Amino acid sequence: MDRVQWLSSGLPHDLPGIEIGPLDRPILGRPAFSVSYVDHLDQAGLREKYALHPGVSGERIPEIDFVIGADGLKGAVGAEAGRFHYLLASHVIEHLPNPVGWLADACHLLADEGRVVLAVPDHRYCFDALRRTTTAGEWVEAALSGHTRPSPGRVFDALSNEVKYNDTIAWDAEADATLYRRSRTAHTALDIARRVLESGEYFDVHCWTFTPASFCNLMRDLVLAGLVDFALDAITPSHGCEFLVRLSKMPDESRSLRAATFPASGGHYNRLPAGFDALAYCRLNPDVAAALVDPNDHYLEYGVREGRRWQ
Repeated sequence: MDRVQWLSSGLPHDLPGIEIGPLDRPILGRPAFSVSYVDHLDQAGLREKYALHPGVSGERIPEIDFVIGADGLKGAVGAEAGRFHYLLASHVIEHLPNPVGWLADACHLLADEGRVVLAVPDHRYCFDALRRTTTAGEWVEAALSGHTRPSPGRVFDALSNEVKYNDTIAWDAEADATLYRRSRTAHTALDIARRVLESGEYFDVHCWTFTPASFCNLMRDLVLAGLVDFALDAITPSHGCEFLVRLSKMPDESRSLRAATFPASGGHYNRLPAGFDALAYCRLNPDVAAALVDPNDHYLEYGVREGRRWQ
């Protein structure tokens, strides 16, 4: 799979869009794309930060159009609604203290049917391998608490479980867990988390961890809760240490229809028939589409017994 081609596929070249965190390797180049670059520092700040980093070419870091500060994405880019047609972010969402708020900002900035395109690390193939996957409730807590920086708990969890495998921080295949080596002790991680709390500093970590399946299950819950107005266009299996996601802004579709675009898997969803199509189930059963329910749950709880069609 051509990663850059997948991430840029279908994005309009002549309409305004955003790429977050391009550093020295933008996925969407100018002038081929009418793209604005967004980062946490301006060009000079990024060049200074990465001056000694062997893998980053300071000369290739482009001009940054918008710098994200305490006011978040919408505050940095501006409050004009529907101005952009896509937002691309590679290995960003796992760092965000409040992904629900970030997605709300993206929804505000995007035109209807605008896209959010993401490259997301699969925790099983990188230094997050010992961590469990993030739950929807953890995102809800961050949103309702208004987190603007990684919480001490997120910092501790990330640092205390960080591992290397064969002296690398990422890999592209199932690894022998007996060869994982922790980067630090739990005591050291706690000291850092305590310092972060007392100082109020922004300490960057992977706040969240995913697999393709867990990401879809999490997003489906948030759509049904009314916190996310995106539907899933496409998601890839993991390649190397990441998977790729394409979301579309669809605020006028019912929650059940948007939720149906995110495949359900694991746990009791293994009882679904092979090839179960939740979107078709909604369309064939308008009462399900109109309700604030997960169509997968509805089928298991009622649809089977009632003989409802899904194909």
